[in-house]
Amino acid sequence: MKVKVGLALVPELAQKADASFQFQCTPLLPLLPLLPSTVHADKADLSLLNKTYSATPEPLLSVFKLRTVVTVLGRNFVGVLIPWMNEFQGNLEESMEENEEWHYEDQDYDVEVPPFKPVLKKFGIRSFRDFSVLFLKRIYEILASSVVEPRLASKLLKDYHSSAIRKQVRFGFEGLSLVRKLQVASSRVSRMTRTALRSACLGFLSEMTINEVVIVCRTIPSVRNDRDFEGEGEYEGEDALDYFQYHTFWNITRVSVRLVSASIGVGLGSLVAIGEPKLWPTAGKVGTIVGFAIGDYAGGKLVDTLRKNMEV
Repeated sequence: MKVKVGLALVPELAQKADASFQFQCTPLLPLLPLLPSTVHADKADLSLLNKTYSATPEPLLSVFKLRTVVTVLGRNFVGVLIPWMNEFQGNLEESMEENEEWHYEDQDYDVEVPPFKPVLKKFGIRSFRDFSVLFLKRIYEILASSVVEPRLASKLLKDYHSSAIRKQVRFGFEGLSLVRKLQVASSRVSRMTRTALRSACLGFLSEMTINEVVIVCRTIPSVRNDRDFEGEGEYEGEDALDYFQYHTFWNITRVSVRLVSASIGVGLGSLVAIGEPKLWPTAGKVGTIVGFAIGDYAGGKLVDTLRKNMEV
């Protein structure tokens, strides 16, 4: 018979002590959520210290991916085609009113077809601007991942759609009371709003930069007076500095408001869950995508309305 002495007793003693500790703490497990948050502070700090952050920006050529190209070109083409079709429909209705006694089968209508060349020109300018914004965003992402600290860089480059899915799985509503559901929902909206505000910042900053470059180019009197810019008029005789200050102010205001409203839209949209996020991750992104689009549109519309009211 062999008797363990010295250090040979340590594993058995540790195992017995751990089993005894678990047995004594088992009745207290239901009370853990009621303990003050300071009890878990050390554990949270340790998790933060052990967590590693890595920011991997996408390459510059990712701007020309097939899906990105199709999305940009399709969105801009539809955006310029709809006004052209509305104008054509208005001309058609006007022609029909003037020739009510005629039948379409018997005689053709004399309809004025709007010129399509300006539509193609506007489509090319908008598409070039969108690709410039995406290209500059990739440059900002590369700079952020190499200049700022890894933790901040990872937050700036985070995919907030995937983050919303993870929060749906982590902070679910199943089995919770109504009051607790409201608390969890409020926490999720707040967390996702901050996440979207950080991760969408570089994209809106890129758009603001491109808009500002266009404003600087249009500030040159010879360029500004020789062209009739979309929705701006010729501004003949206007002071270049006033033009620059006016449009720079509204550029910064509009982009900033859109960023905030789009982030709030993402936070609210994160509460919308279609299907099971673990089984169908793509469907879990619908809420944040729609929320971002609605918030972005609402923010831009709000600033445009405010600008028109101030100009009157």
